[in-house]
Amino acid sequence: MKVNYPDPLKNPGEAFGGLEEKQYKAELDLVERYQVFVAELLRLSLAGIGVFGFLYLNIFKDPSITDSEVAKWLAALGVIAFSLCTASALFFRFFATEGARYYIEALRFAPGQLNCVDRAQNSLNIRYQRIIVCKWSKALAAFFLGLGSILIAIAFYLLLMYAPPQGSTG
Repeated sequence: MKVNYPDPLKNPGEAFGGLEEKQYKAELDLVERYQVFVAELLRLSLAGIGVFGFLYLNIFKDPSITDSEVAKWLAALGVIAFSLCTASALFFRFFATEGARYYIEALRFAPGQLNCVDRAQNSLNIRYQRIIVCKWSKALAAFFLGLGSILIAIAFYLLLMYAPPQGSTG
């Protein structure tokens, strides 16, 4: 049975309890390192979407440059993979921040407060749920970035290898 305890941040006696930096610094440092890693995945996936924009404007729009339907489909699937990477990275960033929030919230319950152990455990349980989402979304972001990169690379290969010759005079 889930018990909804009041948010300690709404109670000045609990919100401003004595927290020492050493209690949460390692947790926040780890969150920051993962945030930086996932931010790089996010940046690369957005760059990959930009590559598709280049392909579309400069190659796919002109049927005389290519008629490869396979390359077009691979590039489109690459953009979908990059978009899923972007979404996964954003999910990670949100849930990692929330996980850190619930960790710090659990630390605010000082011994002697009413139901402090139960309330801290409740916050840690919520944090654990957020961390599960983080694990999967980080892995999915990396997977979709790799998949999108491979699909776009194959599309480029097909365009370069099988494009009709340009400007050849016989």
